Amino acid sequence: MNKVIFQERLGRSAVWLSAAALISSVFSPGIFPYVFAVFAILFGLLSRGRDRRYKRAARVGLIMACGALFINTAMLVYSYYNLYTILQDPVQREQLSQRIYEQTGLTLDDMLSQFRQYLR
Repeated sequence: MNKVIFQERLGRSAVWLSAAALISSVFSPGIFPYVFAVFAILFGLLSRGRDRRYKRAARVGLIMACGALFINTAMLVYSYYNLYTILQDPVQREQLSQRIYEQTGLTLDDMLSQFRQYLR
């Protein structure tokens, strides 16, 4: 296979992986956007080869992957901060406990104690 074609394919793969990272960071933040973004960055960097400049697809893939990493991290930090503030406020904690009890039959304190036992 020609070296230029291989570099172009790596650049296009970086774009597709970064698009997958962006979509998964919006709809399901967690581990998958990080995996997709890291592979997109890796493919984007490898697509350069010995050239001085990156191809357009590689640049787009790198920018989108960095954006996906930022969006995913921001959403996770916001979610954990929001959960922390809910657990600190007694009124909101009781509302959350009631909703969890309606859905699962367990209170929030029961779930947290089971989670702590699971972590040991």
